Amino acid sequence: METPQTRTLQRALALLGGSKAGLAAALDITGDELEGYLDGTQPLPDLLFLDALDIVAGLNRKAAR
Repeated sequence: METPQTRTLQRALALLGGSKAGLAAALDITGDELEGYLDGTQPLPDLLFLDALDIVAGLNRKAAR
């Protein structure tokens, strides 16, 4: 099921060269967690959605934490 969250994750994935391992590392989650979020079987937590939006926007909010 396509949602704004899954579309954002797909865009972030594309911006990181299509590397699921790279996106999982950037979001500080496991590859299995990412798969669940990408396919929409698991709801994406709000903070992870914001982190994915930051990747799409070219920001690095995690580095500021």
